[in-house]
Amino acid sequence: MQGEGFEHLVLASPNWRAGRRLHVYIEHDGRPFDTPLIPAQDPTPAFPVALRLMELDTTPAVYLGRPCYYGAGPRSACGPAMWTSGRYSERVLNSLQSVLGSVLRQRPDTEITLIGHSGGGTLAVLLAERLPQVSEVITLAGNLQVARWAGLHGYSALTESLDPQTRPPLPASIRQLHVAGARDTNVPAHLVRAYAEHQPCVRVIELDDVDHLCCWHAHWPRLLSQLPAGVGDGQCRVPPVNVE
Repeated sequence: MQGEGFEHLVLASPNWRAGRRLHVYIEHDGRPFDTPLIPAQDPTPAFPVALRLMELDTTPAVYLGRPCYYGAGPRSACGPAMWTSGRYSERVLNSLQSVLGSVLRQRPDTEITLIGHSGGGTLAVLLAERLPQVSEVITLAGNLQVARWAGLHGYSALTESLDPQTRPPLPASIRQLHVAGARDTNVPAHLVRAYAEHQPCVRVIELDDVDHLCCWHAHWPRLLSQLPAGVGDGQCRVPPVNVE
């Protein structure tokens, strides 16, 4: 599908037009670099965590591909900055918002749950403040403090990207669930908890046997079953912070 200056791969579940609730999955950063100093020619993930989670979800869902991933062009717009320093930039967000708007025009009166793994969680949180249809955000190993994450690993600053930590808190009408892996050394759980401390309607869960890529699929059906039933009502229905 055509976004704003970019094309996007969009995959839909067979029942994606049914009901009022739509789950929107956003993938992790894939492979930004071939080596620490050489950007990848193709950032497409070899192990698409969010796509595999969507396969376990019976709720109507779409998989929203990021610009320049999965061979989506045009190449004239796709350069390494789109998956390195600018991976969470205004350009990326504007194009994601545009293509999601095209999806929603085919589904009026829809309420959205944004679901993102790792850098997809970053984009989910940043998109949530732009889309009035969003009533829930779920991140799994979400990179929600971009500057601190880069500093922790000694990476170059993502100078063209937005950082959820420096944005105003999401409104209390948007329920947030942030799930961290206790074994995750890429996005440690303490970064997820620190972000959640400043959010008004948030729940944090830490899973003991999960790292950055493994084993989210084993927990996903249970996590989905714990989501509030029905559509959002504008009320925060979870404790302010609940670390499990």
